[in-house]
Amino acid sequence: MRSFRSAVIPSPAIMAAAWSSQDDSSEPGNVLQGEVFADWEEDVEDKQTGRRALRLCRRRQRPQAVLNGFDERQAGRFLRRMVDPVTTGATAGALVGGGWVAKKLLGPTLETIGDDLQKLYAAGRDRIVNRAAEKVDDLDDGKCANLRVARDVLWNGAFSESEVCTEYYSGLLAASRSADGLDDEAAPFVDVVKSLASRQLKLHYSIYRSLERILEQAHANGETFDVSAIHGRMDVFFTGHDPHKSALDLQVLLRNGLIAEFATDSKMITRKDREWVLLFCKARPTMFGISLYAAAHNQLEWWQAFGLRHFGEFGDIEPPKIYGQTMEELLDRAP
Repeated sequence: MRSFRSAVIPSPAIMAAAWSSQDDSSEPGNVLQGEVFADWEEDVEDKQTGRRALRLCRRRQRPQAVLNGFDERQAGRFLRRMVDPVTTGATAGALVGGGWVAKKLLGPTLETIGDDLQKLYAAGRDRIVNRAAEKVDDLDDGKCANLRVARDVLWNGAFSESEVCTEYYSGLLAASRSADGLDDEAAPFVDVVKSLASRQLKLHYSIYRSLERILEQAHANGETFDVSAIHGRMDVFFTGHDPHKSALDLQVLLRNGLIAEFATDSKMITRKDREWVLLFCKARPTMFGISLYAAAHNQLEWWQAFGLRHFGEFGDIEPPKIYGQTMEELLDRAP
């Protein structure tokens, strides 16, 4: 931040002109938008500096009760209307690290929620926007994000530093895009993701990525299957999660309709001259769980092609290395 020069304060004429141009219904953040503050804007960059300007006005520039028609009460009200630098003088298209991407991804929706976006945690916000853009095939397709979904996704997801949260929120943001921006079918999935901890989202990913690989292999072997018939009827065994913690997390997934049943267990493994205990989880997938997995990859319209159409990967998030449809398959993949 540039240092404040004590000799430079807004002149009474400038302050009076700016104040008279604002009415009581003005939104915060508009005060410094006009050209009238072009010369002063560089010197007063935050509230603290603004308050210092007021103190200087009182001590050095205001020998009388009224300063050229602009009294102290008005000056105080004026300075209180200033907002933090993250919103002051910023436009919706000037998102840190993703202005062009955000404009392409969100379309006209950006103009509506631009002010809200500036208030968000910039790093988290930009991670979601940039990752969502990577999940869109063509950013020049003319589509725009749904206002309801975009607002909810960015407001809730921007404050998470978890990579798996970024993956889910970015997928839902990308999935909300449509020609007119009115399609809000991703909204129920946003509500579910908001209610889950990052560890529970990773558990959901582990279950359905394992299931996807099982079905992809079955399809490669010439087997046929109906995704709707999977609901509550097929088991997925997998490792990589602490069964004690997963028991609680699986309850949450069950409560949200993301799995139909679950169990945690262990198995003694014997390989040549060594033995060890293999901890594993078992879950029965649901169609809603498949749909959320598809939405997180911006493949919601293709959810019924789950297992036939590869939905993609979640960046650096590793899926379970030991998994299977049966206990025998699970043990076969154990080292």
